[in-house]
Amino acid sequence: MRQLGGIVSQLLNLRFDKLGSLFEEAGEYRVGKCLSPAFIFHDRETLGNAIQRGPFEHDDDYHQALIAVFIQHAQELRLRHNVFFAPIPILDDFETSESRRIAISRWEDFVKIGSKIDSGQNRLDYYLSTSNIFVDSDLNITCVIDWAFASTVPVSTALITLGLPHPRDGTEQYLDLAFKSGFVADRPHGEAKLELSLWECTRRAWFFTRLVLLDGLQDYYYFKELYTSVYKPTEDINISVLFKTAQKEGKLIELAEELADDEEWAPEILKYEEDYFAIIRNREKPTAKEATLIGIERHAIARKINMVSGASQDFVADHRLWHWIEEMKRDRSTYAT
Repeated sequence: MRQLGGIVSQLLNLRFDKLGSLFEEAGEYRVGKCLSPAFIFHDRETLGNAIQRGPFEHDDDYHQALIAVFIQHAQELRLRHNVFFAPIPILDDFETSESRRIAISRWEDFVKIGSKIDSGQNRLDYYLSTSNIFVDSDLNITCVIDWAFASTVPVSTALITLGLPHPRDGTEQYLDLAFKSGFVADRPHGEAKLELSLWECTRRAWFFTRLVLLDGLQDYYYFKELYTSVYKPTEDINISVLFKTAQKEGKLIELAEELADDEEWAPEILKYEEDYFAIIRNREKPTAKEATLIGIERHAIARKINMVSGASQDFVADHRLWHWIEEMKRDRSTYAT
């Protein structure tokens, strides 16, 4: 990570007057429209002229364009795995990989009820990963490949500690420190001091990038921390209430009605649910009768969670819920024996 900090420090020496992607013409490089992942991944290239792709002259124009493409995506494209109030279970929140596997199964059951992932109720630099980096036997970086997405970005974005193996993966504090030390060590002393004033913005930039790209696993927590860092509320913020208040605005009401017109018919959603849980019953290992009971139980639990989520003002289907369900099932099994 320290070596990557040094590489990013060197890249920061390459200054351009606009924000966008790099194109080579006649042996020279110019900044053109932005082809970074936030503008083209997840079928966003099909949005065409509905969004501005730059090049952008100011950081604010760049960030406004990212927000615009995010909104356009929510209106017109599939949302894939994103359910804002149901963060995807991550290994850090569970003691064992088996507990996390069970939690993911519960999460999948829950989001299938009502077709949440594409429901209207759910809508509101260089792209490095381990596949781009080659190292030798001593873990020294020997080369970085695949520069197709090389783009100029705001400094706060360039200073983000690289998540590995995938850019959406968060980093630990010791990795942040290693990245920063490598970055600072590679720069002249006076310039290093000047750059340090920008570090405090990198965390916000990471949250913002993950949210607008819609590839994160924990969007609820990303938004909550970003909101808190920007507005600094004196009391704990209720994100659900915040969203419900925003949904009362005229423009958002119109958008919700427009999205509702495109919703699947209820019978089709119910058939989708039944087909999903039928597959669950068929793929379970126990005997046919036991598998049927497992499928029925999972379906019943998912529907119960769905009912509670609709009645609660601050419901979040996160690791706390999955832990509670696992503990209840364990206790029930103990009493049964």
